[in-house]
Amino acid sequence: LPFDLLCVALLQLAAFSYGIYAMQAGRPVFTVFTGNTLAVVSAAEIDPDELAKGRSEEFRHLSLTGPRLVATIAPSDPQELSTLALAGMAGFGIQQLPKYYVPYAKRKSEILAVARPLGAFNPPKGSIEEIKLRSYLESSGKNPAELRYLPVKTRQGVLLGIIDATNGDLLEIL
Repeated sequence: LPFDLLCVALLQLAAFSYGIYAMQAGRPVFTVFTGNTLAVVSAAEIDPDELAKGRSEEFRHLSLTGPRLVATIAPSDPQELSTLALAGMAGFGIQQLPKYYVPYAKRKSEILAVARPLGAFNPPKGSIEEIKLRSYLESSGKNPAELRYLPVKTRQGVLLGIIDATNGDLLEIL
């Protein structure tokens, strides 16, 4: 009986440890404006060598408390642009390269320029998207004319990023 209990305890501990590891690797660490969308990047999607190349100290560490909001700036070198385009075809984008990260606040004017008016977003009646959007508008008290949206790409699908039309702040991801 003691041996059986020890085996069960060790298996439980191993499963628990793996669960903790998987949660840490899958946690979102950055929400990145890529030029026309927002992308949620998990810890597992960023190579440690690329992380070390971040422009500033804040982009060289993975957050433990939730995703940090950042923007990207495309490289000016044609060779780098070509390499980035080829990597994009393989599913590896600028959002996974912290060396191109800049503070979100530096790109707010570009974000507002590409964000679409919320009134143009017409989810099907009764859909989950429509219900969540209506619920958000009711709870926030915001007028749809004061808001814009951008698609938010995740590994699981596309979400809706609500942006304040006056200052470019990301208010909510639905």
